[in-house]
Amino acid sequence: MNKKIILADKDKSNRSFIKQIIESYENFEVIEVDEARELLHVSVNVTPSLMIIDINISSQNYEKIIEIIRSSRPKEILPIVVISYAIDKEKIISLLKLGIEDFILKPFNQNTLLEKLKYLLEKLNGSISHVSQKAVEATATDSDKERYLLVDHDRNFRNQFIKLFGEKYEIIAAENGEEGLAFFEKYQPQFVFIAEHLKVINERILIKKIRDIATPETKIYFLSTILKSSAMKSSLFNGVVEKSVSPTIFHKEFAKVVWGEETNLFQKTTKLIRNTILGYIGGMIKKSFNEMLKDEYTIYTPSESFKNPNEGFASVELIDDKKEMSVTLGIYGESKDILFIAERIIGEPVPFNAQAIEAIGGVISALGEQVKQFLSTNGIELELQNVKVTSKLENKLSFDWDLEVYVKDSKNSHYVIGLYCSKYI
Repeated sequence: MNKKIILADKDKSNRSFIKQIIESYENFEVIEVDEARELLHVSVNVTPSLMIIDINISSQNYEKIIEIIRSSRPKEILPIVVISYAIDKEKIISLLKLGIEDFILKPFNQNTLLEKLKYLLEKLNGSISHVSQKAVEATATDSDKERYLLVDHDRNFRNQFIKLFGEKYEIIAAENGEEGLAFFEKYQPQFVFIAEHLKVINERILIKKIRDIATPETKIYFLSTILKSSAMKSSLFNGVVEKSVSPTIFHKEFAKVVWGEETNLFQKTTKLIRNTILGYIGGMIKKSFNEMLKDEYTIYTPSESFKNPNEGFASVELIDDKKEMSVTLGIYGESKDILFIAERIIGEPVPFNAQAIEAIGGVISALGEQVKQFLSTNGIELELQNVKVTSKLENKLSFDWDLEVYVKDSKNSHYVIGLYCSKYI
């Protein structure tokens, strides 16, 4: 017997699209409703396995409807998924208290919608199924242009931006943060440009929300009307483009920051290290440290008075093929903590000997590979050199790090990981 899914949505095209996805799986029957009274009637007379409810079914009383349904069918028996455009935090909390299973944000993003439905349907089925190619292609775009998403309340600037770049790129323009987030979910643009003073969802929150769901390849730029040195600083975006009422001046600034014109390899690498890599360093540490050392290493923010001693030091250089510049990756801390890295690899306490140096070097090399891969995805090809490990007595090195990250493990051992970009003379 097929499991029944109630799909409640006033929009027939939305229902058709979701129904098409559901019916690409076996063992499900979709019951469509388009108004609140019918939804309550069906929920009483049918035993559904899942309900998908768009809040447009009753924009004023949708919470009351869910509350009525929940009074007879708890979350454990009947999962409920809510469809909506972005709604405020208080409404989300209220719906979670009513026991909803998940949200689906409109306008629909193909990948997000498919993944959410796939998880729910396979959970109901108790087996792995595969969504049909026809459903995957249902929202495919015919445009092969690279997509730019512009979020700016200034209509004149939006028009100027479209005139400058619309011929070569597919421009998606939004006038507030809520619309910008919805468009990002739907169109998954490769480049995002976010201006100041956004309404509904402000620019700081919007950048964070987009970065949370974006791929590492997504480039986000902040459009500022003030001096770049004073503009909002964040590791979540790739650069700041200074706005101008002059199309010529803006185009020149845009080309320099976004396309890298007039920017050499050293400048590009330094910018990535100072502005971008911080958002990904946690994943790199998890990939190299956590897996090799069998412990949880976490990033933390130290107090102003905290100073981590530069006693033990391990480093590796990444150098370009022309030997014009290098990136130094280092890790330092107290000697006992640096040695503890070797102990975890070897499986027993060791002095600062050749075996310890090899073990510590292996860990810093693994992290270096992650940094190398990150730079490569951003068009910078560097090669790892030999690792250097120094003890407390030998270590007299100091760097003016471009980036420092504080890390600790479950035993409260503390380390500083630094990145430094330098030119060869």
